[in-house]
Amino acid sequence: MMLRNFYFCRGRSPNDQACKIFAVFVSIVSIFAGLACVPADGALKATGAGFLKMGAGARAVAMGEAFSAVADDVTAIYWNPAGLALVKNETQIIASHLEHIQSVHHEFIGLCKPVPGGTAGFSATYMWVEGIEARNPNSGYAGRSVPVWDAAPALSFGGFLRSRLAAGLTLKAIGQCIDDKMAWGGALDAGILYRAGRSTRLGFVLQNLGYESAFISESAPLPLTARAGISHKWKPQNLLVACDTVYGINDQALWVGAGAEYRPWPAMAFRAGYKYNGTFSSVDLMNGASCGINVRIFSTDIDYAFVPFGLTFQTHRMSVIMHF
Repeated sequence: MMLRNFYFCRGRSPNDQACKIFAVFVSIVSIFAGLACVPADGALKATGAGFLKMGAGARAVAMGEAFSAVADDVTAIYWNPAGLALVKNETQIIASHLEHIQSVHHEFIGLCKPVPGGTAGFSATYMWVEGIEARNPNSGYAGRSVPVWDAAPALSFGGFLRSRLAAGLTLKAIGQCIDDKMAWGGALDAGILYRAGRSTRLGFVLQNLGYESAFISESAPLPLTARAGISHKWKPQNLLVACDTVYGINDQALWVGAGAEYRPWPAMAFRAGYKYNGTFSSVDLMNGASCGINVRIFSTDIDYAFVPFGLTFQTHRMSVIMHF
């Protein structure tokens, strides 16, 4: 009560103060992340651990990956750990599978559960490639396949700092294998989520702040990424729209994602989205488009996302979220 009176005597409400905290946090983190991670000589470096950029769950992917200000289910572990604070009254478990091009398979499992002070989560990401043949420099095919996999187990926590402001962290270990060569590392995701109104949220998250060892002598920085987003829901119409601006700090890449979710009936939802990276052509017009559907059976959500790559390739992602 004394704190509330202090705010009002200065002519500010607690919500104004939370908004200022949000703005200052975004500014400081963006500036220091940029200064710390851009090479001193101005040369760009290719990033490693690309599987960390492949998303989690079919719902967010179908919405153009515009999810940092939505993040209201177990996939917040990936998109914005602050969103775990919104999962207050239930335990959620997710299993997700992605069939990518070039025989690439991507799996994501996760669990979140309310605990004192917020919501805790655990997840594991695993990507593997099949059918890569080992080659001998002299005789060609070596008669065996090369194991290729990437993995990232993670622990997360999200909770409310104020009634409208939540913060969260995800700490993950990283492992990569190509044949008999290994690389290990670790990274941190940090995010905040601010409820600007009854149906509007703002989100910001910094992903993959960390380090990974080299394969033999070659090393590459992790795909450090900053996301800032906004979402709004029209409750009578059951329509959710969202937009994210995403900047790959080490990649020096900027793109925008936008998406929508419409739920005409409690047991079904339709989703669509688009990721725009600054280029349009007749060849890659479909790159970045996405769509999906949700079916809710009792306490289980079944989600599907379709993402085409030009006119030739497409990917399919399925996920199941169980609510307890």
